[in-house]
Amino acid sequence: MSSNKAVIPPPSTINIVISGQDGSKLSFKIGRSIKIKKLLTLYCEHRSVDYDTVRFLIDGDRLPVNKTPEQLGLVDGCEIKAMLEMFGAGMRLSKTMTSHGKVSNNK
Repeated sequence: MSSNKAVIPPPSTINIVISGQDGSKLSFKIGRSIKIKKLLTLYCEHRSVDYDTVRFLIDGDRLPVNKTPEQLGLVDGCEIKAMLEMFGAGMRLSKTMTSHGKVSNNK
C-alpha cells in the first residue's frame, strides 16, 4: 500500500498579536519572510508613538527586529508585548555631614 498524503506547506502569512501595557491588543497578519521591524513600525504608527520609545518583548526577552517571523520560529497567534521605555524615573540622594554635625540630604 502506498500513502497518498500530500504534504501541505505552512501558510505564507501568520497572525501576530501585539499587546500594549494598557491591556490593548492589536492583531496583524504578516508574511513569514518579512522582517519583523516592519510590523513593529506599523504598530507604532497605529498607536501614534515613536518607535524608539517602545521595547518589544517575546517570552520576556527583547525581540530581535532584524529577523523574520520564520527565523524567530513565531507561530500563528503568537503574542508580542509592547512596553514604553522610561527614562529618568529615579532621583539620586546623597547624605553629607554639615559643619554642625547634622546629616543633610543633598539632591
